[in-house]
Amino acid sequence: MSQLQRLEPGTVASCLQVLAYLEQAHVLFDHLGDRASATLIDTLERVYRARAGIEVATHEAPSAADALRVHFFGACEAFYGGVSLGGWRKKSEALFKYLVYHRAAPVHRDQLLDLFWRDSTPEAARNCLNVTLHALRRSLGEAGLGAADQFIAFAAERYRVMPVVEIWTDVDAFNDALANGHAALARADHGQALGHFEVAAALYRGDFLMDDRYEEWTTGPRERLRNSYLELLVDLGQSYGDTGRHTAALECGRKLLEFDSCSEEGHRQVMTSYLALGQRVLALRQYRLCCETLERELGVAPMPATTALYDRIRTS
Repeated sequence: MSQLQRLEPGTVASCLQVLAYLEQAHVLFDHLGDRASATLIDTLERVYRARAGIEVATHEAPSAADALRVHFFGACEAFYGGVSLGGWRKKSEALFKYLVYHRAAPVHRDQLLDLFWRDSTPEAARNCLNVTLHALRRSLGEAGLGAADQFIAFAAERYRVMPVVEIWTDVDAFNDALANGHAALARADHGQALGHFEVAAALYRGDFLMDDRYEEWTTGPRERLRNSYLELLVDLGQSYGDTGRHTAALECGRKLLEFDSCSEEGHRQVMTSYLALGQRVLALRQYRLCCETLERELGVAPMPATTALYDRIRTS
């Protein structure tokens, strides 16, 4: 990481662009370890924004040294001062995730009791909540996140995470990057849009809270974020194809199909990319795979747009 930081900004941008193009960023994160990975994500965001000509605003993600950073995509991870937080009991961890994710508004105590201790008596549930909060607050306080009731405050029967430190989450950064990308598209600034979309794609390390897929409250956010990611892959694939980056466009189509094997947008993206790469036989084979998958899974035939693309490839 120190060697990366010593490079010229243009060199760093080129290196990271190649990493993204080759779809190797996540592999690099695994080798770097938690602390370096958190710092590298900061660097990725800043470099992509600089490459796209995006002004760094004051609300940009703070550095790993002065913020609480929570990663909700994939397996949940939390860092403060670049140091990993955790070692909590299951309920303490669940409460931390819920309150940080919903920190925009206070959460009523009864909502927490119903969500996490539904099968307990009211008195037992309140006791469990108090014990869990005490343990969580103590742990966060020891990590430097304020005194006992500073980080998680209680008032009017409601709990809320307070901004005693800056808080960054990958979900917020993902949504911001998508919004900025679409705003850039509306201005017909395709280069800037692509930079934002690449940031969003790099942040999506996996479905929202993958280890908590059976927690009731995670279902809605997981589905919304996954749908946003699939739409992002379509936009990215189109952008890559329009700029001649057909291998990257092909990978976007493949990722779409990993999430949904019946996605005709994914099949069409793969077919179009293969054709652009001179792989006509593979493009035709992809159409047959699309037909077989749709028949097996849904009992339907491809849409007219997919069939029309096949006819164009077949007669080309």
